[in-house]
Amino acid sequence: MIRFIRYPVLILFILAIVCSSGCIVPTKDTSAPASSQSGGTSYIVGGTGSTPQPQSPAGGQNQGVPSQGPTPAPVLDTTPHVVQVPTYTVTYNTGPTYRNLSFQDVSTPAIPVFQEIYSNELSLRDYTVAYAYELINPPMIINFDIKPKIDSRTIWYESKTGSYDSAGNRADVYITTPQISPDAWFEIIVRDKATGTVVLDEGYGKTFGGGTNRTVSVRSAGNYQVDMSGNKVNVSVKMFITKGIT
Repeated sequence: MIRFIRYPVLILFILAIVCSSGCIVPTKDTSAPASSQSGGTSYIVGGTGSTPQPQSPAGGQNQGVPSQGPTPAPVLDTTPHVVQVPTYTVTYNTGPTYRNLSFQDVSTPAIPVFQEIYSNELSLRDYTVAYAYELINPPMIINFDIKPKIDSRTIWYESKTGSYDSAGNRADVYITTPQISPDAWFEIIVRDKATGTVVLDEGYGKTFGGGTNRTVSVRSAGNYQVDMSGNKVNVSVKMFITKGIT
């Protein structure tokens, strides 16, 4: 009885071994296609800072790919083409706007030197004095300083205060004050001696105004006669001509 049981168990054991080992198929030695040999290796995109690593085919075998040695890593360009600098701060000026001024080299102007040709104190009482002068280098500068006669003026008015007299009037009040004589005047006339043409006519009082110090000039060459007339005035008169320049 035991013998018959042993054979079926042995058969089952052999069948289990055959099922667990599977089917064994002999391999065929085939070379990988050319496309797999040239395109079987890929690299990481350069510029990311990672070293490119070749990807191995499935199974960890090169499958006939010839050895090409280590692949060089891409070199990054570290040349500082653009340099960072501090930012520029924009300021706004609300003040006045100025323009650039160009200065020209201007030489020192010539300064004329004057020579005094006449100086006199005149006391005029309704009469005229005359002088002649031939002006060669104009201008001729004439300055006159006038001191008109001072008269006394008496003013009367009736007092506004105090008692009345028998006629019903208050006392008379008299005040004496100095004032410029209304009859004071001065006139200087420069005329061409040959033709009598007037080239200058200035003065004080009358229609000339009240300026007591004046400076006038004759700016044309010629042979002139200078007439100075006046009344109730003392006049200081000075005349100058151009002697040269400095």
